[in-house]
Amino acid sequence: MKLKHTLSVLLFCSIAFTIKAQETTADSAVAISIFEASLSIHEPGGDLKENFGQSTNINVAFNRKLKTNWTFGGQVSFITGGNVKNETELVSNIISSSGALASDGRTTQISMDERGMNFSLNIGKVYPIFGSNKNSGLWLQFGAGYLYHKIKIEDIDAKSPIFLDEEILKGYDNLSAGPSTSQSIGYIHLSDKKVVNFYVGLEFIQAYTKNLRKYSYQEMKPVSGSKFDSLIGIKIGWVIPTYKRVTDKYHFY
Repeated sequence: MKLKHTLSVLLFCSIAFTIKAQETTADSAVAISIFEASLSIHEPGGDLKENFGQSTNINVAFNRKLKTNWTFGGQVSFITGGNVKNETELVSNIISSSGALASDGRTTQISMDERGMNFSLNIGKVYPIFGSNKNSGLWLQFGAGYLYHKIKIEDIDAKSPIFLDEEILKGYDNLSAGPSTSQSIGYIHLSDKKVVNFYVGLEFIQAYTKNLRKYSYQEMKPVSGSKFDSLIGIKIGWVIPTYKRVTDKYHFY
């Protein structure tokens, strides 16, 4: 009886002290693929503020975070804005103060909006100086890419022959593009339970652009020269992490 009792106790202890060890965000920095959808609100600077006011960026990004917390990835940003400055002056040589001339002799209203995109490749690092685990914390990123922007001109009533001509619109849209650089600083939170994940921070973009149109109908002369455009704003994003499956390890005592 004593031998059976002793064997039973040893078997029970062996099962009771079996530990399942798995690498998680709670106890170590791990390699993670990060998908991000975010929204940025920007104020323009440099030459960009001469034509536009506040804009909104809709961003889609993918980053790979290594165990060392270095990150590599890319981002595509869609720039939209409804605050085009000096709208009347931009097309003053072809429309009156009341609107554009329609095909039936009446006037029709036009609208102007900012449109653009920024593509960038980014490198960064997460510093877990604060946060719930070693994968969350201060995230610094630097990027390089290509930015373009233009004025989208639209005839609201679609009746003006002037603004139905795409070649004429090109003479007024100020399509500009060039290489860009970017920097961002913020906080990324990757939940231990992989449920609530987010990013919030500041974003800075600089672009060295030139007008891609050969002739400006607004100024009635060929286009030349380069511009410096900048954007600064706040960025808030929803993060979807995917974790590498870790092989379970068992330790017996």
